[in-house]
Amino acid sequence: MPANTPLPTPYALPFRSSSPGAVHRSLMPPPQYTAGFVDTAAAIRPCRLIGGDFYDFLENGSEFHVLFGDACGKGTPAALTAALAQGILAGAVKAKAGPATVVSHVNRALCRRSVSQRFLTLFYGVMTRDHRLTYCNAGHCRPMLVDGSAVRRLSAGGAPPGLLGDAVYEEESLSIAKGDTLVVFSDGVSEAESSDQEFGDARILETVTKRPAVSASAIRDRLVNVVTDFTRGSRQRDDMAVLVVRYLG
Repeated sequence: MPANTPLPTPYALPFRSSSPGAVHRSLMPPPQYTAGFVDTAAAIRPCRLIGGDFYDFLENGSEFHVLFGDACGKGTPAALTAALAQGILAGAVKAKAGPATVVSHVNRALCRRSVSQRFLTLFYGVMTRDHRLTYCNAGHCRPMLVDGSAVRRLSAGGAPPGLLGDAVYEEESLSIAKGDTLVVFSDGVSEAESSDQEFGDARILETVTKRPAVSASAIRDRLVNVVTDFTRGSRQRDDMAVLVVRYLG
């Protein structure tokens, strides 16, 4: 894999803190990666020492694999569930399995374990050099595929993995063009609270389409800053995470 392109130090976004989040972030790739046909940027802020929100990505030749999830609960149990999903992704990339098959593997692995609150929501997508995005959304907040000012919500998939041992998952394959951008976020972002209201999907949509952006990091920075300003002075009770993948063609 080509060398990652890390963010400058210190990380200039409010989602980064100096202590608790550092442990959680060490389990995931660097928050910025640009190589080949994709430009990727992420931000994450667990509300405890470690949390249940997670992301991962892997480049495999002409494919770029993206995993984003939210494990039920908080702290170590949630982080262990997330780590299991990340391990299955790594194996699936080598096996060249499709998104629906990968999510089915995660579901069966979780259901085999007698652990309370073992389920998670999960989005798994594969971008390819030949202008395709194939994905499976297993109960996660519907990501946004942005083409200029037009937005498509990605909902094909199934139930959150870990709930139903016999769950069936579907995937959808879409044509994408240069500049199309995938924006994935956790419910900690859409449900982030100010003194009297939630941030909501409408504000996310407005933020990511407000004006043209030339990079994944610019879109991430804009969304993170708007959410941070919105919640200033209010205590947040859930992890927050954002992942942006811009297709370079």
